[in-house]
Parts: sequence; structure tokens; C-alpha cells
Amino acid sequence: MAIVNRPRSELPSQLKGLHLFHYGGAPCAQRVRFVLAEKGIRRGPDVPWRSDAPQHLSAPAGTYIGRPVSLPRQENLTEAYAAIHPNLVVPALVHDGVLHIESVDIMDYVDRELPGPGLVPGGARGEDCRALVKRAAELQTSVRHVTYRWSLGRLAKLSPRKQAELQRIDSPDSPDRLADFYRRFSNGEISDEAFADHVAHLTEGFREVADRDF
Repeated sequence: MAIVNRPRSELPSQLKGLHLFHYGGAPCAQRVRFVLAEKGIRRGPDVPWRSDAPQHLSAPAGTYIGRPVSLPRQENLTEAYAAIHPNLVVPALVHDGVLHIESVDIMDYVDRELPGPGLVPGGARGEDCRALVKRAAELQTSVRHVTYRWSLGRLAKLSPRKQAELQRIDSPDSPDRLADFYRRFSNGEISDEAFADHVAHLTEGFREVADRDF
């Protein structure tokens, strides 16, 4: 389970109930919201992600408070957000002061520990389900490359100054290696062949799903 025991930010420890740091268009955050909805946990109000105002600290039972982190405005690539999520990505879930990161682990936690219908079937179908979720996680790097190349384009490129700042705050243990990715993407160091390979990886992933007998 990916839990940050002592985040550098004091905010998570102040939060009661469920709080989701997320962004609307981010695939990893979307799948966590899907799981929360399937468990019958209602989406409550959205509040500024950094807010520690007293009225924003407690989520009513059966709901979660959304804390949107704007990826277009690069709010995730800041020192303040790095103090919450060391890998500088969304989502992050706080449940009664405990900070969970990594979307697959968050989904598993929500399904196992929170009230509501179980989402993973038993037996062979359950193993098949977990294998598909794991495969989706493996393809996240390809999703990032394809999205940045053909959707975000120059809007996602960082200035040399921002690249240096990101290099400073990015965790050396981060599996996402955002500082390295942004440097290569911003400076045109990712070849067309590499992008094509990522398209092929995603195509194969879709084919694997289509070929399964559900």
C-alpha cells in the first residue's frame, strides 16, 4: 500500500473524512472517482486544494471533498504540492489524516476498506480483473507520451527555468520521473519513433481487452 507516513505538508494530517486531490481530465484520477462512485460515495463540494480553512477540513460521512489540482496551470509542479505528493502527480487520497498515493493502490484501498458493494469478483474473474487494472497502470507512461504529443503539444512544454525548478523538487525515487520526461519533451529530445512505439503499446493494450471473454 502506497502510504506517505510523514508528508512534508501539515495539511493531510488536519483532514477528516475523505479528501481527493485530483484533476478532471487526468485518467488516473478519473478511475479513482469511478470507484468512489461505484461504492456509493458521493462527491461533495470542491475546495481549493491548499485550503486549510476550518469549513474545508471535514468531509461529511458518505461523501468526499474534491481538491482539484490544475495540471494546465502546473499546480502539481510546485513545492507546495510536492510536500503532499512526492511524485507530483494526481490523484492523492486522504482518509482521516492518512495520505494514500498511486491510483491502483487507492482503488484497492477504497474497495477493501470503505462501505459499499465489493467491486472485484471472486475466483478467476477477480484475478482477471486485477490483471487488467495492473495492465492499465503499466500503460500509463504511454498514455502520457501520446497525450502530450498529440493533445497538449507546446502548451505542456516548460521553460528552462521551470525545468530547473522541477528537477530540484522532483523526488529521485519517483517512478513517474516527471523532471526527466518534461526535460526531454520540452527540448524535443523524444524521437518520433518513441512516440510511435507508445501508440503501438496502447493499441496492443486495447487489443488485449477486446480479445478477452467477459
